[in-house]
Amino acid sequence: MPKLANVFMKLIPLTVIWVIAIYTITVEANESVENRNVMVPVIVLDIELLGDTTVQSMQANDEMLMAKYSNELRRQLTDEHIFTVLDDHYSLSMIQKQSQHQFLHRCNGCELVLAEKLGAKQVLVPWVFRMSKLIQTMYIEIRDVETGKVLMHIGRNFRGNTDDGWQHVLNRLVETIKENNGKHTSGKYAR
Repeated sequence: MPKLANVFMKLIPLTVIWVIAIYTITVEANESVENRNVMVPVIVLDIELLGDTTVQSMQANDEMLMAKYSNELRRQLTDEHIFTVLDDHYSLSMIQKQSQHQFLHRCNGCELVLAEKLGAKQVLVPWVFRMSKLIQTMYIEIRDVETGKVLMHIGRNFRGNTDDGWQHVLNRLVETIKENNGKHTSGKYAR
């Protein structure tokens, strides 16, 4: 019996070490998963339209589409839990006020200053380039507020200036953002 007691006495410290090691690994793994699921606060600028915008009969529809799908972009990013979208009344009014004076997608950092004032860590900058009434490309850039670095740059072509065309391209872009969330991608088309 004393020999058996000696064996148990030797195994107890090893068992304790294994329990502590497993507990530590589990806690670190859980913290890692939690850190990846922390949603970054972001402002989403309104979609801007560039290119062939001279057709007067289309301007009212263009304004409606840009407003509608700017809100839809914010909603989808929120619903998909990709970011914490800062879309309160104050933030949206500041974005609109700033965009009255210039295109925010190419304002040499004014979007970063605005995002910092609003407490965002990143800024999502969407715009559409229209080649013609039929051929358009929607672009989205995600920029880091602190460094100004472009974290993601994606673009998708779409046909037609209709709700269906805008909705389809927006869905594809949000899907791409979700797939690449947390990865730095660049180039004309992120995958």
